[in-house]
Amino acid sequence: MTTPCTLPLLFRITLLLGLRSRHRRLETLLRNCLVEQLGWMSDADFAQHAAMSANLPGLRGLTLVCASGIHLRGLGGALAASAGYIGPGLVCAALLAGLWHIQGGAPWFAAGLRGVLVVSPAICLYAGLHMLFTATGRKPLAWALAAAAGLLFFIGLKPFSMLMGGAVLGVLLTPDPAGPAPGTDCCCEAKPYPWGTALAAALPLAVAAGLCALLDASLGRLMLWTGKAGLFSLGGFGLYPLLFADLVRLRQWLDPVHFAQAMTLVDAIPGPYGGGALLLGARALGLGGLLAAAAGAFLPTLVMAVAVQPVRGAVAACKWAPKALGGVSAVLAGLCLGLGAQLISVLQMAPGWDTLRIALAAGAFVTLLMRNHPGIVLGAAFLAGATLL
Repeated sequence: MTTPCTLPLLFRITLLLGLRSRHRRLETLLRNCLVEQLGWMSDADFAQHAAMSANLPGLRGLTLVCASGIHLRGLGGALAASAGYIGPGLVCAALLAGLWHIQGGAPWFAAGLRGVLVVSPAICLYAGLHMLFTATGRKPLAWALAAAAGLLFFIGLKPFSMLMGGAVLGVLLTPDPAGPAPGTDCCCEAKPYPWGTALAAALPLAVAAGLCALLDASLGRLMLWTGKAGLFSLGGFGLYPLLFADLVRLRQWLDPVHFAQAMTLVDAIPGPYGGGALLLGARALGLGGLLAAAAGAFLPTLVMAVAVQPVRGAVAACKWAPKALGGVSAVLAGLCLGLGAQLISVLQMAPGWDTLRIALAAGAFVTLLMRNHPGIVLGAAFLAGATLL
């Protein structure tokens, strides 16, 4: 007998999955749970939701979780599933922000952060290479886009124009995918679009944006930047170079050292990468920054996931979206590599490179190449900083 799908059970399932995965492993884990183990969804339905989420910007893992929740229990299911998925990351980011605020001046904490700073370039370089090798299939166009984007980002150009250029080149130069997208046999819904539902879903986003703008213009800008980064990063590590461009280069709300330390700390927390924006927002603007960053990072993706449900089949069957997002993904890989090179130059000017720091950064990179969890790298770097640096 099939276990009934209740909201508390759906919340617990996505919470456990969020603890175990980032967005690229989530699809397999969620399918095994909802389709094979529990039988709540058919394979065709899940394939359609997965294809739809892959063809949309935003935090892809969160889009898939929200869409699955809507399919199972409507808007209540979407809220329960999304809260379970992003909850652990929100809590961890808030706890890290509080710990940094309380213990920031403690010698042991400052020493540990020195070690965390040393491995930050390795985190960026590994993320960029991983994106380039796994998401783009090692195509010459992807390598060329990544190399150009990394160089332009390193010398100081704004990344969003590069992302748009990558999307255009991806559409123009990438061949059409072979065969129909999975789960798109019944993709043409001949029903009027329910604009009322979409507007109601967008209401929390509008309220949050209005509150941030009224309370403090800086909070409004932070929500805009985190929302923009969350949408264009496709739910991956590319969030961080986009935020670096706004928080460090444009406004100087964070210095590069604090940004690198915060980025490395939150890379080890569970859930979507959007949770990293919370610690960066807290470091820049305190508690208000944490809340504004949370609203910007997650609400646009949730609104979009709800709004596209009536036309999810058409979105899943779209031919040009994978090509455009493939070009964007290649540019994001290059931005991560460019950020890693930028942080290497920052370290050269800050504590400098010596044999111990070079060994620590190289060891972190090799550990990541061996597919070990970033938490291992973070813990080892913190201990090394506290005891050796």
